[in-house]
Amino acid sequence: TVGGTITDAGNGTISESGICYKTGNAEWTCVALEVTENAFSTTLTDLAPNTTYTVRAYATNEEGTGYGEEVSFITLEEVPTLPEGAINGKFTINANGDQVYFSQGNLQYQASTDTWRFAENQWDYVGNAYEGTVYESGTKCNNALVSPNYVGWIDNFCWGTSGYNHGAVCYQPWSTSMNNNDYWAYGSSTSDLNSQTPATADWGYNAISNGGNAENSGWRTLTQPEWQFLLSSRSTESGIHYAKSRIEISSGNYVNGLIMLPDDWNSSNYALNNTDLQNVDYTSNTISVEDWTNVFEANGAVYLPAGGWRHGTTVNMGTNGGMYKEGIYWTTTHYSSYTAYDIIINPTYFLIHNPDAAGRYAGLNVRLAVNVE
Repeated sequence: TVGGTITDAGNGTISESGICYKTGNAEWTCVALEVTENAFSTTLTDLAPNTTYTVRAYATNEEGTGYGEEVSFITLEEVPTLPEGAINGKFTINANGDQVYFSQGNLQYQASTDTWRFAENQWDYVGNAYEGTVYESGTKCNNALVSPNYVGWIDNFCWGTSGYNHGAVCYQPWSTSMNNNDYWAYGSSTSDLNSQTPATADWGYNAISNGGNAENSGWRTLTQPEWQFLLSSRSTESGIHYAKSRIEISSGNYVNGLIMLPDDWNSSNYALNNTDLQNVDYTSNTISVEDWTNVFEANGAVYLPAGGWRHGTTVNMGTNGGMYKEGIYWTTTHYSSYTAYDIIINPTYFLIHNPDAAGRYAGLNVRLAVNVE
């Protein structure tokens, strides 16, 4: 907000007054303003971010124009608007420096209402009811009960089952066929989920109820090269890409998974053990919900829970002592006519390199991302 006060009319009649502003050696831009009790003001808008501006008041009478003191200010850096449902951490996904935000949780679907949503917490997963993982409105959710009329939530999806008829035999989120050929994106064995525009085979094409609730709004699944670059090649302030861990969501109740740290993560935020090591157990880092919320998520970290996988209507969690041990996440990239690339998190390894791939009939977890504009 800028303005001025007329303290001396110069023994004449003021015919115009206002303010002038500029950047650097540019010409002045002047704005005439209405005077009220010898004062005037306005709010400057549409200014360039992180830029020095100089401003001065002026007033004109019969003899000419007089100017007030020149004052300079620097505008704030531009702060991008965080998409609804996104975590605020930025992750570089290629050598060009492109970045993404990740969704607040894994993708979930409810067939009875045809609703897509992101899990409320980053560590949430459905699993299966026999392990008692998730209850909602009195209903025990279970990936093994997947069907067109199922009233619970599921989060294990066969490849390309976005719900849009993009040319595959099986494209619905509840598909359980054990034939890999039924999941050819756009009806081709060599197509990726993003091979066509619009990419209707990608789950992110859907309207996500807590992710903006608009179709084709920018949410998408990462490609295999993007996942690989993010987890092994990008430059980060801390020099760390990821760490295996477990979050203690209640006393003695843990969710195993993988922490992914954003580009600007500061190592002083939290002392992590065995970072960027694939062949270590989740017990390397035990983190409380409080620390996850106030330290990790507040600083943009992303958690991929070990949410198991589904073959037909059989759910496999890789359990050991009642703790879920394995999580597998889809990419958009096909590998062969039968398989597609995935990311596997396991207690003894973590595979992000070629040629790891899963049968397209497998029901895996999906974590969406959106490009940083």
